[in-house]
Amino acid sequence: MDSGEVAGLKGRSLASARRRLALGLKIAPSGCWEWSGAKYPAGYGSIMVGSKFDQTRGPVPTHRLAYELEMGSIPDGLQIDHLCRNRACANPEHLEAVTPRENIRRGYGRAGINARKTECIHGHPLDAANTYVGSDGKRACRACKRNTWRRWRARHPYSYWSKEPQDVKRKRWRERSARYRARQAMAAARA
Repeated sequence: MDSGEVAGLKGRSLASARRRLALGLKIAPSGCWEWSGAKYPAGYGSIMVGSKFDQTRGPVPTHRLAYELEMGSIPDGLQIDHLCRNRACANPEHLEAVTPRENIRRGYGRAGINARKTECIHGHPLDAANTYVGSDGKRACRACKRNTWRRWRARHPYSYWSKEPQDVKRKRWRERSARYRARQAMAAARA
């Protein structure tokens, strides 16, 4: 599809970019059109397009250029996702315009891996009933939180949050107060 302007290019610049893109692509057995020229550090292909004379020359990712040449412009707010997971691929059939959130979810980074998890490390399901989002924005398992709280209470039986009867708490408070008053009286008697 050639709508007249692709990646800010028109006329001869567009024809030149199309020709140079075709020359730099090698077809792999997997069906990927792998870019054999310059690449960004992350592995995405990079091609210089535009004109030096009107100051439009600059690098463009090859997968974005290929997508725009074949499918049309990329809608605002969307990113191009490689369905084949090969960053050097520029085959438009292997590319899809998706939201940034979906692109991250499909990826192999930490965020994508965690987003695809269906159970916590202890085997509890990460569903709506058993999951909450903490103040840091991370998902957490309610069952694991309950178990952690129970273990803490078992190790700290006389804490403020313990399920100790109120009369036992009052008795302990009176004993502490009596000891404190006795120490104060002894200190006053010495002085």
